[in-house]
Amino acid sequence: MGNNITLDDKSHHNEQRLEYQYITDIATVFNYKELSADANEVSRVLTQNAIVFMIEGSCSFSYDHYINRMFFAGNMLFFPKSAMVTGIILENTKFLYMTFDMPLSICDRQYIQQQWEIVRNITYDFIPLKINYPVGIFINSMVYLIQNGGDCAELYEVKHKELFITLRLFYSKEQFAELFYPIIGESYNFKNFILKNYINCYNLKELIARSNMCPNVFMRKFKEEFGMSGYQWILKQMCKRIQHKASQPGISIKEIMREVGIESPSHFNRVCKRYFDRTPKQLISHCQKGLPLK
Repeated sequence: MGNNITLDDKSHHNEQRLEYQYITDIATVFNYKELSADANEVSRVLTQNAIVFMIEGSCSFSYDHYINRMFFAGNMLFFPKSAMVTGIILENTKFLYMTFDMPLSICDRQYIQQQWEIVRNITYDFIPLKINYPVGIFINSMVYLIQNGGDCAELYEVKHKELFITLRLFYSKEQFAELFYPIIGESYNFKNFILKNYINCYNLKELIARSNMCPNVFMRKFKEEFGMSGYQWILKQMCKRIQHKASQPGISIKEIMREVGIESPSHFNRVCKRYFDRTPKQLISHCQKGLPLK
């Protein structure tokens, strides 16, 4: 079996690491990585969106409650900011990835929002998109530039825009919507704000305060965007993180509690019983076996 990896916005010079730092509001960054099956890292919560292009090899990614999904050369994946991501390298792997806060072009942001009607009819299941010929050319040129001194913020900005133009031109709207499903919403700016900030807020009240919106307007807009109340949505995200952590080998109950910010063992036990119909120990055992949860 391979070892854990995670996404990072650091430069390409450290070839055996793939981490994601807790940095916000940074510019677009491209990284090229070559990792062997003995590369060992831990999972992290992303603070930037990430597009991953698998060039060679194979790996397994767990993203929130999507556990141990297999991906291979020729796959393109997208992870939204705030996602908890863990990877396992199964064989020597090469890949390029881009981390970014939001599409730089207004046209691209508008295009994302225009796919709202499509995503309403999609059952999202974290399925990769196949890398087609034009994107393959983009990947090859980007890797060549990185390996030959192209570590430049200005270049990254240009290539960021080029990538989104290429995706819009050479993939259908349905394919585009499937890939970027986690960040597509009726109001792109509002959804982006929630994904960017909720993980660093102690509670819903603090999140509302950061939005500079009156509580009633915020709650109404939240319900329109996510189809549930802010409290229900945040609770759902917490449950995804609990499931993700419970699936990791050697995890302890205390480690899961620390990850989701629950200090009381009795409170955590009630959460597990209510939302997973299991005790914490039973939940870990169930997830370790790779069994689905209803």
